[in-house]
Amino acid sequence: MTLYVKDAANAIIFAIENNLEGIYNIGSGKGVKVYEIKKIFEKFQKKEFEIEFKDKRKGRDLINIEKIKKKGFEKKYEIEEGIKEIILKEKN
Repeated sequence: MTLYVKDAANAIIFAIENNLEGIYNIGSGKGVKVYEIKKIFEKFQKKEFEIEFKDKRKGRDLINIEKIKKKGFEKKYEIEEGIKEIILKEKN
């Protein structure tokens, strides 16, 4: 599961402004494979690179984000947008 840092910060602000108490999972609600992230980086870096995979993990790491969604929080950034923004800042 992926989450851009600005969405994480927005979730904290949302919780404070709405007086939320308790534990709330935040995330995108969908999993992203390392290979997909690699392709996004290659697209914006305009070069290919290799990834060395070690032991393959079993299972998936998806969390339930319905609790905070029911309170009205929605993430704003897709993984590609976040990576693009980070790379563009690095180049400038």
